[in-house]
Amino acid sequence: MSITKNFAKLEVILATFLLFVPLILIGYTNEVRGSISNYAYSKAPHVFSMLLSIASAMFIYNGAVKSKQWFNIILGCALIGVILTPHLDYPIWHYSFATLFFFRECICNDIF
Repeated sequence: MSITKNFAKLEVILATFLLFVPLILIGYTNEVRGSISNYAYSKAPHVFSMLLSIASAMFIYNGAVKSKQWFNIILGCALIGVILTPHLDYPIWHYSFATLFFFRECICNDIF
């Protein structure tokens, strides 16, 4: 099996795993919070950071490998910004990074 196929398989596995981030956070903390960002203030902020870091790395990797998806590098960096700026402590920065992340998703999916 080629290295490209291995990475593609890993990407699918990670994407499937990341679909369950909300359930993982709820299960680990035994709390249902109003937003994913609010888990930065839970009893397990390291789990929140780890899961979003995995997602960020996946975006950056995808953008670096697939030249047509170069903007994913920016999305990955925006997600790192979301992780590093908790919304209650740094609301302007946090929501700026989150807006950049979600705005791109809206454009790509023709929501606007």
